[in-house]
Amino acid sequence: MFLPMSGSFWGRVCAFCLPHQGMDPVVRQVGQHIEMEPEWEAAFTLQMKLTHIISMIQEWCATDERVLIEAYKKCLTALTHCHSGFADGEQPITLSMCGHSVDTIRYCVSQEKVSIHLPVSRLLAGLHVLLSKMEVAYRFPEQLPLSELSPPMLIEHPLRCLVLCAQVHAGMWRRNGFSLVNQVVHSVLWLQIYYYHNVKCRVEMFDKDLIMLQAGASMMDPNHFLMIVLSRFELYHIFSSADCRKRYNRENANKENKETGMERVIDCVASFKKPGVTGRGLYELRPECAKQFNLYFHHYSRADQSKAEEAQRKLKRQNGEDTALPPPVLPPFCPLFASLVNILQCDVLLGMLGAVLQWAVEPSAGHWSESMLQRVLHLIGMALLEEQQQLENSSEDNDVYFNFTLKMSRPGEAPSNTASVLALLENLQNAPHLEVHEDMIRWLLKTVAGIKTLRERSASTSTVTASRSRCQEETACDKDKAERKRKAEMARLRREKVMAQMSEMQRHFINENKELFQQSLEELDASTSTSLEHSPASPDAALACVGPRRSRPREKRQVVTCILCQEEQEIRADGKAMVLAAFVQRSTVMSKNRTRPPHDPKRYDPLFMHPDLSFGTHTGSCGHIMHSHCWQRYFEAVQAKEQRRQQRLRVHTSYDVGNGEFLCPLCECLSNTVIPLLPRTMGSSRYPICLSLTYTRYFEVRLSSHVAGPHQTSPATTSLMGTNPQSLEPDRTGKKLSSLTSRGFVSPGVMVGGMSFTPRPMFVSMPRSTDFFSLFLLLLFAERLLVDEKKPLFGSLPCRQDDCLSSLARFGSACWTAACQPTVQGHFIRLLAALIPDPQVEASPCILDVDMLHLLVSVVLSYGSVHSQDSSGLSVDAVQLHLFHLITVAHMVQILLTSGPEEVTMEQESGEAERGEEEGACRLYNTLRTHVGSSLPEVGSGWHLWRCVKTGILPYLRGAALFFHHLHGVPAPPELHALCPGQWEVLCGYLSLPSNLLQLFHGQQELLEPLLHGWCTHPGIQQTLQGGGVLVSFPRESNSLIDLPDDYSALINQASSFTCPKSGGDKSRAPTLCLVCGSMLCSQSYCCQTELEGEDVGACTAHTFACGAGVGIFLRVRESQVLFLAGKTKGCFYAPPYLDDYGETDQGLRRGNPLHLCHERYRKIQKLWRQHSITEEIGHAQEANQTLVGIDWQHL
Repeated sequence: MFLPMSGSFWGRVCAFCLPHQGMDPVVRQVGQHIEMEPEWEAAFTLQMKLTHIISMIQEWCATDERVLIEAYKKCLTALTHCHSGFADGEQPITLSMCGHSVDTIRYCVSQEKVSIHLPVSRLLAGLHVLLSKMEVAYRFPEQLPLSELSPPMLIEHPLRCLVLCAQVHAGMWRRNGFSLVNQVVHSVLWLQIYYYHNVKCRVEMFDKDLIMLQAGASMMDPNHFLMIVLSRFELYHIFSSADCRKRYNRENANKENKETGMERVIDCVASFKKPGVTGRGLYELRPECAKQFNLYFHHYSRADQSKAEEAQRKLKRQNGEDTALPPPVLPPFCPLFASLVNILQCDVLLGMLGAVLQWAVEPSAGHWSESMLQRVLHLIGMALLEEQQQLENSSEDNDVYFNFTLKMSRPGEAPSNTASVLALLENLQNAPHLEVHEDMIRWLLKTVAGIKTLRERSASTSTVTASRSRCQEETACDKDKAERKRKAEMARLRREKVMAQMSEMQRHFINENKELFQQSLEELDASTSTSLEHSPASPDAALACVGPRRSRPREKRQVVTCILCQEEQEIRADGKAMVLAAFVQRSTVMSKNRTRPPHDPKRYDPLFMHPDLSFGTHTGSCGHIMHSHCWQRYFEAVQAKEQRRQQRLRVHTSYDVGNGEFLCPLCECLSNTVIPLLPRTMGSSRYPICLSLTYTRYFEVRLSSHVAGPHQTSPATTSLMGTNPQSLEPDRTGKKLSSLTSRGFVSPGVMVGGMSFTPRPMFVSMPRSTDFFSLFLLLLFAERLLVDEKKPLFGSLPCRQDDCLSSLARFGSACWTAACQPTVQGHFIRLLAALIPDPQVEASPCILDVDMLHLLVSVVLSYGSVHSQDSSGLSVDAVQLHLFHLITVAHMVQILLTSGPEEVTMEQESGEAERGEEEGACRLYNTLRTHVGSSLPEVGSGWHLWRCVKTGILPYLRGAALFFHHLHGVPAPPELHALCPGQWEVLCGYLSLPSNLLQLFHGQQELLEPLLHGWCTHPGIQQTLQGGGVLVSFPRESNSLIDLPDDYSALINQASSFTCPKSGGDKSRAPTLCLVCGSMLCSQSYCCQTELEGEDVGACTAHTFACGAGVGIFLRVRESQVLFLAGKTKGCFYAPPYLDDYGETDQGLRRGNPLHLCHERYRKIQKLWRQHSITEEIGHAQEANQTLVGIDWQHL
């Protein structure tokens, strides 16, 4: 009763599969483009549903031999029915090659219909394997219709399927003229090929087609099989001709939710490498399994094969082995497939191998390729290993019928009389153009010698055989040494020949271009003499970047290339204007006070920066340079294109043209402004070095305003303010800069990042304080970045950041020089009044509310434009040095006022020089206490005070060195290009400062006492020291993202206890953690929406503007997903820093594996935040993934 039921069941199964055989065929389109893509999803949906059912049916058949026999009969009958008319209308042809012939049909996959769906053929292939495994075919041959099988019929349709895949990957099938492989929107055929090889379908599709080809080949003459394969691949005419070995002209030619033990198997062959910054753990092949590596494993994609090959070659090079990748020893076939190995020694395959090797002998032959030759060598290696394995396993009673070495040693028959495969291999071993395959060819020849030795050993005594083996090994070793020596000599001769040819070409070029060469030599001599004039007097002279004795940089031509027109342009005052693409944004990365409202001039003076760095403006650049007119045309074209496409399908959310944003034409980095490139000579002083006034006399002139009284005007103020605006003419440098900046620079954005604006000229009559903020913060960020990464001060910044600093420094100086003089003078006096009190200036801030590095940048840049009205008689360089000294003293006072008593530690032993510095620190601190009073505690440790001053002022000195270096272009000392001891003295010398900075105060104590009294008696000092303001201590530490727990379950517990703050204690559905400040928010919910600038926004977007000045980093706890936000309309998702044991993320927590914090990935996210790359990361993500366009980011 069981058998009739199984027969009826199999009849229904075959009846169900028959309509799907050959479903959805495709034809290569050659006449016209495809107008409509055909349907394809139904067939693959059905295939995925049936995959596990078919596997279980086959397992059921394997449980009973009678059921298996009955199923095989039914399936074979169904397949015969499918193929009953497959040759109707086809023209029969006869194929002849190497003395063999076979009859087949004429069929071209590139011209006829072909289908990828063959369920009946694949079902029969699975049953055929079971017949061999259970040995049913040998115990019950009379019950199986094996005689009715037609091998050509069995292999026909699976072979067509494989040919189709090969043609698609080779680029023969195109969609509207473009290769299917390279299209973003893939065609129906490419999707079918993808699923055909995909892990979901390949077990019942690709693998079963290979099994059917093996089954057919095992029943056929291997020569006939290969000729049919060549015919379907349309390669038969290449190998069948008598002269095929001559030079060829191109013009002629798993079960779901079930434990399978896979992890135990993987652990046996590979070791797991923990994940790194890339975020993925990798399995590495164990050394003992390296011999089993198969370069042509049939499940490898091209990318997988390349990676595996490179990894194996790298491992062999590390171990000092040759880089040959021989095939592994072949496993034994099942009985029904045992005859498959004869393909390796059939005449047709030997003819094909010999043809490819013959083509490879000639480097200029056009038909062969490196990959083709590599496959041929791999096949030869497989055949040799098969013969060697049979010889080693053979006994005296059993003869080895597989004799590949004998056949590969025979030359071709008449009339071609071609060389044997072995002779061709020996010739290729010495070919200089095949050095990549040299090790593999040598391995093949050694294996051939070893096989010959095995055959001789079986025919002679063991003693004689052993001696011969040793002789042959020694001979082979000597041959290898001689061959390597000969190849080294050939390589040396080739190098000498190439060098001689290059020298001859150079001489020929110089002879043809004598005039141009002579002109270049003259320019080189002129530049050399100029550089010698501007170089220091002696090579041992100390380098200084500020002051009248600062070193003069070597004048060299600054030549850049426009990325739009590719024209080279020298940066000159009378040349074409060049600009640098940049992106300006608000920043709170260094903020120590996130509660201060930004840009509120009623509460603070916008000319000054508070030391808490509550907010600022950061400028970044991709480093790409354009002509100003080229960029102008590019931006106008982008504007016009976006305005024309009012109802476009693809919205560019990565940039907003209305907000002045654009993508860099070369790297597509987000930008919203351009910075002009100015020549370095603009920033250098043209005035002679004048030392007629000393430091003391200069500030006596400045202090006269304080002595004159509140109702009188000082000479300094009068000279700087001026009474007649018409008489305030800018100097020559200002006029030159004005002419340079008036050539039509139009920027899409001004230096106020994160704000909406309309494109307007970059150069305005009044310099903005945000320009100083941007340059100052960029200096601060660069210095902190170098400290955090433990890199030297100079030579370690990326090129684009270095260029951005230089451009901003020169541009800032030019803005002040070209601006309206009365306005600039007013700004300068307000800035200077923070240090030198002036009765004409009201509400000057106290020194605890002023960042001294920002003040230094502002004062130095603004003074260049008012120097012509200064009556002191000093040069610009001298005044810059005096201002720098004064601000340095003010910063030391800041540090001493903010150093707390709790930091006092035990006294340390000091040398004589250190004792002098400690005594000076104590005297200055006691002087401050006399002015401030009880607000400063009594400190008796001079060592601690000097340590506080030295460590607190170091970031300021490093930032000042970067500023003056990029402003004046003075090269830095070699000691500052490396991390070495003694850098304090070198840094002070580079800045023209004494090593003991306290000498700046004690050397001019009489002059600076009134200033010190004015600083300490300011009302804001007492208020801040008594807790009424924000007190910032120095040095300021770099901000970091919050600390996350190592176990993700701790975060889940924290989120589960979080309740929505506006819904009466209800649980939040989407708790989101801010990684900047640690606040837990209720995201993606209407209950926590707030109004921001007239629009309703979600909790994360509102928090982004309050915490990060428009840029936010969040962790969505329930989704295990990092969220980047920039503004209201931009955002993307980023891989979380939590990984499972395999180094994989679990976004959405679908797998449920335990997750642990990967510190390297978290540091990568923190680096993106510190380097202000979040907005850039969002832009790249939205350009690459269009699904991010439809997300409403502002409501998250």
